[in-house]
Amino acid sequence: MNILEKQLFEANFEAIATQFVKWKEAKPDNKILDSLAKSLYEMYTYTNSLEIREMVLEKQNKKLRDDNFNLRLNDDRSRTK
Repeated sequence: MNILEKQLFEANFEAIATQFVKWKEAKPDNKILDSLAKSLYEMYTYTNSLEIREMVLEKQNKKLRDDNFNLRLNDDRSRTK
């Protein structure tokens, strides 16, 4: 998720959460709203876990590419000696 996508996701989630809070304040004992709150929380948590996993994989991939480049560079240097 790039920065613009992340900002859009956050803005959309904020709009939903703001409206949801108004509904919950108007009907605090509503079991359906309680269930929806749990669902929203789980969706947000899942999305964040996917983002974290993507960031970790990107960093690992960059490190592997850098390591591969350095190995090739050192191999080329050792062959020219």
